[in-house]
Amino acid sequence: MNQPAIIRSRSLYRLTQKQVENVKPSGKDQKIPDGGGLFLRVTAAGTKRWSFRRRMVGRPPRDMGLGSAEQGGVSLKQARELADAARTLAAAGIDPIDSRKADAAADAAAKQEQARQKTFEQYFRLWLAPRTQGLSAKTAEIIKRRVEMFCGPLMNRKLKTITSKDVLSVLQPIWFD
Repeated sequence: MNQPAIIRSRSLYRLTQKQVENVKPSGKDQKIPDGGGLFLRVTAAGTKRWSFRRRMVGRPPRDMGLGSAEQGGVSLKQARELADAARTLAAAGIDPIDSRKADAAADAAAKQEQARQKTFEQYFRLWLAPRTQGLSAKTAEIIKRRVEMFCGPLMNRKLKTITSKDVLSVLQPIWFD
């Protein structure tokens, strides 16, 4: 029963965390295998990053970046977990690179939709905070009141519903006074 584990350990998990930490640049780019398509890439300058080579039947191999192997970046254990997840996707016929891109696009769309649900007032408060730091409380309050006075009709509206016509209706009284 132990035999498969021994064979597996020879093909996977060749590196130790200590080896990763102690790898020195050799003057040219290096590609150090950990097994199963996981590589530690070390540039001539000494930058370390993890890479997973995805192989799928009928498709050319593609390299997938997994993150920096520098201090505070992706550890060997994390890189192995990421590579295992990518291997599982590839075994199911799903390109892990395309999957990651699709996940990122879905996350971006969700964030964009969430942002569209915010009101003009919420965005105004986010905009105002960093711009009034260092100003006196009185000056900050004057800025806040002026925007609220002129943009009052837009304050409770969702940002996605505000049109250029709405913005013009707010600006025209200011421009022509």
